[in-house]
Amino acid sequence: MQKFNIFYWLIGPLLIVSVYLLTNTLRLSHREYYGFAENKQSEINLDKDVTIVKTLVKTGDKVKKGQLLMIVNNTDIHQQINQIQVAESGIQLKNDLTESELKSEILKLEKERDIEISTIHTKINSLQQETDFYKSLVNSNDVKDSEIRNPNETMIKNLNDEIKEITQQYNNNIALYQKMIRQPKQTKTEKALYSDKKNYLQSEINKFQIIAPFDGVIGSINIREGEYVKAFTSLISFYEATPPMVLAYVQEKYDIKINTGDTVWISSAYNSGKKTKGIISAKGNRIVEIPEKFRKIPDVRIYGIEVFINIPADNRFLQKEVLRISDIE
Repeated sequence: MQKFNIFYWLIGPLLIVSVYLLTNTLRLSHREYYGFAENKQSEINLDKDVTIVKTLVKTGDKVKKGQLLMIVNNTDIHQQINQIQVAESGIQLKNDLTESELKSEILKLEKERDIEISTIHTKINSLQQETDFYKSLVNSNDVKDSEIRNPNETMIKNLNDEIKEITQQYNNNIALYQKMIRQPKQTKTEKALYSDKKNYLQSEINKFQIIAPFDGVIGSINIREGEYVKAFTSLISFYEATPPMVLAYVQEKYDIKINTGDTVWISSAYNSGKKTKGIISAKGNRIVEIPEKFRKIPDVRIYGIEVFINIPADNRFLQKEVLRISDIE
């Protein structure tokens, strides 16, 4: 007769209970998943070429919505406004002055132009004489010609550029007076057209104010003061002060019920003191590779779906902080 072994009666129930507890633990663990806090980053750019005048912030600065971040200048618009202002002045002069008075103004401008240019030519001649003198020393001294020539040549070039600029300014004004002599008096309608165009250009200038789109933190500053920047070039990257959402991942093999609008617990994976509630805003409709930081074995690729969760603005999570997501019981 086979003997009864009480050991099996003792170990059997323990095995059953252990399997139940292990299964229940695994079931609970599969109701949790992980993600990271995600900030919304914005790239600030403009649709026209600009010159950077001054940067008022630096990387890492916290700023308020509407705060001025950078001063820029669009030369084309300012030139157009200046041309309109000259034209408006011309309209007023044309209506107020006689032809003889206009010719007198032209002679006056020509005289002022010639005097200014003559003064600059005198400076250029003096610099040229000085340069020629030093060049004559090269034959008798061991001095590099470039060391003598370059400073004065730069000054001469700048003075010649100044002559061109002065000549252009005076010639523009003279041409305006000459045009006024040839044309009849301007009408009120033409005045209104100039005024409307100037108002439009002034409103365009306001678009070049680089301001903070929302409360946040300055990321990277991609330009330098004095730099000429083409349209649509990124000037500043800007992100929110606290992450507004969580990007989480659920392995495809786990059957977790996730519904848009559900409320879940969001807690830091490494700091239990940081916890808040979030609302599932969307879930992905395709399988993606889960990032390495969420894999038990980093070298083994695993796949799942993305889950997007909105969290309150007053949360204490850091950008890219690893978070645990769990159901609210």
